[in-house]
Amino acid sequence: MISVGEQVKVVSDITMENRYDGSYAYYEMTKYAGDTVTISSIFEEDGKPRYRIHEDGGASIWSESMFSLQEEPFDTVQYICEYELYKAYPTDSGYDIRTIEDIVLDPFETLKVDTGLKINLAEGYEAQVRPRSGLSSRGMHVHLGTIDQGYVGQIKVNLTNLTTTTQRFKSGTRIAQLVIAKRYDVAVEKVDEFTTQTERGSNGFGSTGEV
Repeated sequence: MISVGEQVKVVSDITMENRYDGSYAYYEMTKYAGDTVTISSIFEEDGKPRYRIHEDGGASIWSESMFSLQEEPFDTVQYICEYELYKAYPTDSGYDIRTIEDIVLDPFETLKVDTGLKINLAEGYEAQVRPRSGLSSRGMHVHLGTIDQGYVGQIKVNLTNLTTTTQRFKSGTRIAQLVIAKRYDVAVEKVDEFTTQTERGSNGFGSTGEV
């Protein structure tokens, strides 16, 4: 539960329009990921909590998705790249990654595309290369990739042209997205048979019916 006077941490870079109290004058307040702000008041709008942030005599209205509690610090993922990693919206899962070269893919051809991106993951994390929906809808297939915590080399994207026409992409085109995820470590035990059973058992393909 977030309370008035509590300090919270900004999730991602954001510019808010602030209104000076009692007037029609406006100014912009820019905050960056990791900055802290203080909740000055809380109210409800359309059934959802809204949080007022005061600074330099102005006020801006924030939603809960824009910050996290200060006592839950962010782990830092370092990266080296010629372009900036960013999310279009704070609640997005993935960071867009780009090709750093002009590429041409013939029909049904697969290329290993250079992104120029290197990351240094924090302890307990992995990264996943996933497709972008816009590119997938055009018949371009990005192969799912896993980036282990210990790998710090360049990330490359396996891209396949599933269309019947040649596809061209200029350097700087967003071709995939990078999702940072928690890695869960478990103990692996080899056994002769399982100690617990399930109702489904080994019933596989088609075993649950078609409808």
